[in-house]
Amino acid sequence: MNEMTRTDNNGTGPADPDQRANTQQQLDALSATAEQYNSTANQLSDRILSLIPDHPEILTLTDIWDLLEVPGFNCQDLSPSMYQAGWALAKARQRYKEGERV
Repeated sequence: MNEMTRTDNNGTGPADPDQRANTQQQLDALSATAEQYNSTANQLSDRILSLIPDHPEILTLTDIWDLLEVPGFNCQDLSPSMYQAGWALAKARQRYKEGERV
């Protein structure tokens, strides 16, 4: 059997302890990446939410790129993906409509 596909007795993962350790390291790295990705999106949502009272046009933006035209909006330090920015905008709108303020 191919060493990469061989599993331990209960079929839950690699039989080789070195492969298990490598798999755990990969899972830990993915978890850290996911946490950072979520943190960035949440920080961006907070920033957008804080701008809505002075810039209510944010509530009606139809293009995520239009955020860059809002005075005071800055996300260069976060370097978000377009997906993160879209999610953050939607989340900030939702939070604002629910009465949350920063």
